[in-house]
Amino acid sequence: MAILLRTFAAASCSWINPATGLPENDSPIVAASLSRAFLTGTQGFRFCNFVEAWVKVDDVRRTIVDRGFSNSSRIYRSPSFLKVPSHEFRTLQDMGNDQKGVRFTQIAGARTVTAEVVGTSVGAGVGGAVAGPLGAVAGGVIGEAAAHQVGNFPPIWSKILMTIYIDGRFEAELLQHSLFPSLTFYTQTLGANGTPTSLFARTDLRPGLTLYDGRKSPELADWHNRGWGMCQQGKGPSGGNPWCITKGTTGGSENVPT
Repeated sequence: MAILLRTFAAASCSWINPATGLPENDSPIVAASLSRAFLTGTQGFRFCNFVEAWVKVDDVRRTIVDRGFSNSSRIYRSPSFLKVPSHEFRTLQDMGNDQKGVRFTQIAGARTVTAEVVGTSVGAGVGGAVAGPLGAVAGGVIGEAAAHQVGNFPPIWSKILMTIYIDGRFEAELLQHSLFPSLTFYTQTLGANGTPTSLFARTDLRPGLTLYDGRKSPELADWHNRGWGMCQQGKGPSGGNPWCITKGTTGGSENVPT
């Protein structure tokens, strides 16, 4: 019996377009290819949903004998505004076999808590100066928060489906994502012998759409209004969120439907 191990990966990068005018933004992620090191790093994006999965195939019987997600399959985050760490939601993973291969689904997301952290710092500093970099810009941040009616921001998230086939092929699709911010999808490239490389190629979200560009209007306002509560059904940009986070929630308080 010959057991073959096949491992493949895909990733979605969420980024804030400078056209939003928000105080924290990113260089647009439009490159034709990106390295694995970038996708699993901590700079250049809001967060990256990196999916890496493997199957073991009995090449004689043409059956799958084992399967799983690698340890690298998770969310990767850049610090939020003022370098405050975002809140990372529990990564949701699922696997399902059919006669041709294994389907791997991963949902990952995070939420900025800068306004809440700064608000707490300002509250603690009432009657005296607020020390450190938080105090230096607290007024501007609270002004931004008030302008967007935020004691908090909705989650940003994405859902990826990847299928690894018994015959050695793999496919990946970005199924759903939050209404904001922008998002680009990448799939692992293969060498001449079919071996996965360390480069990932930009992949269309659907024919003719190379990326999702969530700018300030109407996507940002729509996200603030509809980014809360139960995730809506369908594909593409969607209201709600997979953890059913409601407006006014602090930190996590996840309530994933069963």
